[in-house]
Amino acid sequence: MTSIPMIPTPSATLRLLGDSLRLLSENTMPKAPSATAPIWPATLTRILLAVFGGYALTYYTTAALARLLPFERIDAAISATLLSFALYTCYVLWVYAVPLRRGLLSLLALVPLALIGFGPNWFGGAA
Repeated sequence: MTSIPMIPTPSATLRLLGDSLRLLSENTMPKAPSATAPIWPATLTRILLAVFGGYALTYYTTAALARLLPFERIDAAISATLLSFALYTCYVLWVYAVPLRRGLLSLLALVPLALIGFGPNWFGGAA
């Protein structure tokens, strides 16, 4: 035997609709955590951090890895460049996953990476 699905009666449908409207009118819906503060400045900051901070971090990390990897120069440069694509993608995802302050603090890593990658050229000891 096949069971026939029960079709709700019009009165049951109206009762359900009335209950839903009553709940909406009682303001039982959760509100945004900060309904008064605009969200766009934090979003714009994350976008700029992801795009430009990610580019700078990837650029300096690629230069540092090209210098530090124990391969021939061309192999180290190619390996560092290949790793840079994964690094940039991971950084962009990470910027949106962590609190904004931690994302901004990650830019402090640029200084040692820049010194490792470009320091010998900047300070006259290029090898």
